[in-house]
Amino acid sequence: MNTIWKYVLEPQITLDMPAGATILSVGTQGYDICLWARVDTDAPTEPRRFLVAGTGMPLAESFTGARFIGTVQMVQASVNLVMHVFETEV
Repeated sequence: MNTIWKYVLEPQITLDMPAGATILSVGTQGYDICLWARVDTDAPTEPRRFLVAGTGMPLAESFTGARFIGTVQMVQASVNLVMHVFETEV
């Protein structure tokens, strides 16, 4: 069955996602940075690795070759944050 699933992201996270999942968007929900993907719930899972970095923050070596997914703007403790989501090899 095809459906849309939400995943809550961390600064570095490996998620088990159905094979062939298509990333639709990233955004915020409450204080969480989330990723939405179209998935086939009958497909076997595969690991996918995501990285999140804030504007002005140094990028770790793990960002080398990472594919940009999207930018998220959020407010935490009255501070405006702009975060950038990438996918990299597992």
